[in-house]
Amino acid sequence: MADKIFLKLQHSESMICSMAANILSGFISSGALSEDNEEELINRSLTMALKIALKADKKIDSDDESRE
Repeated sequence: MADKIFLKLQHSESMICSMAANILSGFISSGALSEDNEEELINRSLTMALKIALKADKKIDSDDESRE
């Protein structure tokens, strides 16, 4: 039996993973993913997702963030 991997992600980490998976699915749908570039595209997807999240965090004030 293979060892099971358990992850305990924070909500924000989970959201970044979800965004990255959506971005990666775009690469897959466009035919850009291959065995040779899988790691590169996973890394690019994560980087892009993080950039989007950071920009959104700067632009959007949520209800629970204190306003000064």
